[in-house]
Amino acid sequence: MKLWSSYLKELKLSSKGFYFYVEIAMTVILLIVLLFVIPENYTGTQEEYLTLDLPKSAEEMFVSELEKEDKDGKAEVIELKLKKRVILADLYEWEGQEVYIIEDEKDMIDLAEKDRPLIGASLSWNEESSSLKYDYYIQGYESDRLKNFYKIINNKNINQIVENSNAVEVKSLETGYEQLNTRQTALPALLTFNGSLMGMFIMAAYIFLDKGEGVIKAYAVT
Repeated sequence: MKLWSSYLKELKLSSKGFYFYVEIAMTVILLIVLLFVIPENYTGTQEEYLTLDLPKSAEEMFVSELEKEDKDGKAEVIELKLKKRVILADLYEWEGQEVYIIEDEKDMIDLAEKDRPLIGASLSWNEESSSLKYDYYIQGYESDRLKNFYKIINNKNINQIVENSNAVEVKSLETGYEQLNTRQTALPALLTFNGSLMGMFIMAAYIFLDKGEGVIKAYAVT
């Protein structure tokens, strides 16, 4: 009971200060952001920019595979803005994925540099090996593991890669847990941000206090 009475006493003293209400206001704002701005389960859409430099038959086969995946079964012609120009692109879209087919390779590279999609790639035909050649244009911050994956994904049988991946035995240290949703994952960051803001408010208060009372000037005169 003594602890509770001390807590109530401190709470009453704090409520007389300005920062108490600033903290309440910031808590309300962060709560609104958490409930109404951050989705409960966020599923992002991955964008890929491609150019095709293939024989006619190979290009038709590749496009037909994209059409099978597309939710409408056909490409949508859209306009992409690049500086002061407008570039036409064929968009193939399905769940969690958007593939843009861009005619000119230089335009694709410039758009990839501007929009930073997941992948920018150029597909061409290798006459010597009679196979597809993939040139990837990455952002530069990708991990070595992802870069190595890009190197082997088109040189190996994808089915074999999936089979080897499924053959790896994974043991969970704990069972019966639930995966956190997007809001729950964002909560620790928001709480840390709220605490940091309080420190900034205190620093700002000291600056204005010094301007009002002239502490630094007093030190200079001394």
